[in-house]
Amino acid sequence: MTLSIRRAKATDLPVILALLEGSGMYTTSVTLAGDVTYLLAESGGEVIGVLGLEHGQGASLLRSFTLRPDVRGRGWSSALLDHAYALLRERGDQLVYLFSADGGEFWRHQGYRPVPPHELAAALPGTPQVRSAVEVGWLTDSLAWRWSLA
Repeated sequence: MTLSIRRAKATDLPVILALLEGSGMYTTSVTLAGDVTYLLAESGGEVIGVLGLEHGQGASLLRSFTLRPDVRGRGWSSALLDHAYALLRERGDQLVYLFSADGGEFWRHQGYRPVPPHELAAALPGTPQVRSAVEVGWLTDSLAWRWSLA
C-alpha cells in the first residue's frame, strides 16, 4: 500500500472527528474554519491518519495527530510530519508548538523541547485549541512543546 497526503476539505470534518475519537483524542475545539489546515493521510482509498495545524504569526500549533493503529510502524508518521513541516516553512513559520498529554518521548525524539504552557499560549493566542484551553481551564496543567523549523 502507498501513502498519499492531501489537505482536508470542509466535508472531511466528520471523518476527522471519527478518526480522532477512535484514537481517544480531544475533539471539542477541532474546526476547519479560520486559519487552520488539516492534512489527511490516505492509503487504499481510506483516510488512515490526520494532522491539524492552527496558524499564528511565524508559528503554528500542531494538533490532532494520529494514525490508525493498524497502519503504524510504516514510517507514515514521519511522512505526515515532513509534509506538515514543508507546508509551515512555505508559510514562513519559524516555530511549531504542540500540547501532548502522553507523547513526550515521541516528541522529544522528533526534536521538540518542553516549554511552559504560557509560552505556547502567548505565541498562538488566537488558535482554537489555545482559546479552548484558556476557556475550559486546562492550559496551566498541560504539557507544551516547541520545535524550531530553522
